[in-house]
Amino acid sequence: MEWFIAYYQQAAELTFTEVVQTDMRMRELLKKVKAGNYTEETLREIFTLLDRREKLWNEIYKFAEEKEKLQTMQTLKETGRKQTLIASATGIEPLAIHFGGITEGYNCGSCSEPAPPLPGVPSQYDADQAPYVRYMYFSPVAVWVGIYESSTPNRATFWGDYCTYDFPDTGTDFKKYWDQAVWLHPALPYIGGSIQIKLFYSGSAYNPKTLSYQESNIIWQVECNNGGCWVVTNYLKPLQDPDVTHYNGFYKLYLNTPYLVCCGGGDVGSSCKWANRHCNGCFAPDSARSQNFAICTREEYGNQCGWDWVVRW
Repeated sequence: MEWFIAYYQQAAELTFTEVVQTDMRMRELLKKVKAGNYTEETLREIFTLLDRREKLWNEIYKFAEEKEKLQTMQTLKETGRKQTLIASATGIEPLAIHFGGITEGYNCGSCSEPAPPLPGVPSQYDADQAPYVRYMYFSPVAVWVGIYESSTPNRATFWGDYCTYDFPDTGTDFKKYWDQAVWLHPALPYIGGSIQIKLFYSGSAYNPKTLSYQESNIIWQVECNNGGCWVVTNYLKPLQDPDVTHYNGFYKLYLNTPYLVCCGGGDVGSSCKWANRHCNGCFAPDSARSQNFAICTREEYGNQCGWDWVVRW
């Protein structure tokens, strides 16, 4: 098993070397395009390289998938021995082992009726009219990054997306998401592209309509291009330490409702819930079938309230 793991690892590395060589050639051609010094043959080669790059990445994903399967089997074999004794003694099932990435969700056959939405407003521009909502707690779940071929995110220029569990270390630690987007779409800085970042948290919020707490997500949003990252007008800037659990906070909300789909699996377990399906995952559930964005007004938060730069580079 170890030999096969090493084989797939080496195959992926060698294929990645070809990806790097392809990207280097593509960057040279894109420089010609940017300088206006190109021909039809230059454009044809760029499209050929893009096609080759996609095929190479498909090969890498296959190698990585086989390697991960073998590593999972090896890890389960090692841990299973220890957990079997615990399970037989206590009746507790062996731990589920998760190796990263967004676990793919699936549609549910049935889903409970959504709870009433939390108090909020239909537009971030109405933040001054939004009441405060109390979150008993919320914890980081996943980060979604949308990639756009325009200077600011626009649905008409959407190119693709990716998700990660790697949250920012600070309220300004966002360049890593831009760098990853450029790695996926090397032409992004040359065509003046942008990304939209959503930090998804899941927790429990008080709803005065039901006089009780309900499962609720809360989202911080940041947008970036080749110059840096900023917060959209009336959105609250990310928390100073985004990658921690927060308790007993009051926030104003812009509600995107009803938006979530009924799905199971993924990060919400086997039960059916109203959850996000970004990147084909199933995460940040909300019993009201909503996305809840943290918003604010300048009068309350000063420069912590957008529009304003989060970081420049």
